[in-house]
Formats: sequence, structure tokens, C-alpha cells
Amino acid sequence: MEHELILSLIKRGDLAEASKILSQLLHKNKNDFKSLILLSDIRQQSNDLNGAIKLLFRAHLIKPNNINILNKLSRLYYQTQRTDQAISTLKKALILQSDAVEIKVNLANIYASLFKYHECI
Repeated sequence: MEHELILSLIKRGDLAEASKILSQLLHKNKNDFKSLILLSDIRQQSNDLNGAIKLLFRAHLIKPNNINILNKLSRLYYQTQRTDQAISTLKKALILQSDAVEIKVNLANIYASLFKYHECI
């Protein structure tokens, strides 16, 4: 129920209030996966990429085999110029699901941005 309220606040653009409620929820339960993801998204929208990474990494520790979290985490690493971490995170996702096309494309894009075209293939 609280997450529904939070989603409506985010939709209205009231990120400060949504962030406040999520922080309270995480204070009660530091392993609230959904709250970690939502607060990470808010931090990303607010251009606090390092804060978003910390929250998303905590979510990853709760669900280490979630390739969607790994993919989001790799994008944030890439945006903060941590390309080695972005690559290793995507490789970890590929170990978990070798047929994940989006992961392969993201990894190829990173290699292309580094002019490592042979790795793209």
C-alpha cells in the first residue's frame, strides 16, 4: 500500500516526499528490495548517480541473480565513468543468463565506446 502512494507521488513529480517515505521504510527494514529500487530511481532522476549506485548495489546484494538489477547497475557505473565495473557487472549478468540480448548489446556498446571493436563481436 505504501509503495502505491510512493508511485503516485513519483508520477506527480513529488520526488522529495516519495524519497522521505522510502527513507523511512528503509530505516524500518534496510532490506526492503522494492524501496531500494524506487529510491535508487529517484536518486538517478535527481542526478545523484553515486547515491543511486549505493542503493542499487544494496538491492543487488539481496537478489544477486537479478539480471535487471545488474543491467541497471552497469548503466550507472558507465554513466559515472566506471567502465571496468560496468563491463564486469554485465559479464556477471551474462554468466547468469547467457542468452540475454539486452545485456549483450549493452556490453557491445561499452566496448564500442572504448574503440575495442574486436570485443563487440
